[in-house]
Amino acid sequence: MTGHLLSRKRSTGFSHTGPDLLAAGDGQGGRPVLTQVNHALPGQSLRVAGQVLCADPGRLDTLLLQEVCELQGSCVDIVAAPDVAEVRRLLQEGNVQLVLVSPSLHDVSWEGLVSDLCALHAVPIWVWGGHAHPKERQRALAAGAAAYHDKPHDIEGYKTLLREIERVVEPR
Repeated sequence: MTGHLLSRKRSTGFSHTGPDLLAAGDGQGGRPVLTQVNHALPGQSLRVAGQVLCADPGRLDTLLLQEVCELQGSCVDIVAAPDVAEVRRLLQEGNVQLVLVSPSLHDVSWEGLVSDLCALHAVPIWVWGGHAHPKERQRALAAGAAAYHDKPHDIEGYKTLLREIERVVEPR
């Protein structure tokens, strides 16, 4: 059985770039159950994606970030979480290395979510806002966010954000 590169970001919100994976059935919610195919030579290690959770109801920014990761050959795995329930569920799985929280979340106060996540999880929380408003940045940092980033407005902005993410997220 041979592996294939899996990219289902448009249909499931899941994207993977990196070593080949085998889809071995179907997980909860239509997510594939993945098994890594080891193509490394003896003494070499494979780079497996570090997972970044994007808590953003709009999903367009998340899709654009996924696309930039794929085009840049990044080992970062961008996972969409359009609501707080999905954020909490994915964090419980233990694979998330960074959370990007959008202030445009509808079902909760984003500041309260950032504060709760910082208290409950040892994962860096970044706020990525649509406006470079100094008060929003101050509120994010006061809530416990490790950083505040403006949402990119062009491809170069997404590449810059990806480089910042790659400094935090370690390949597994």
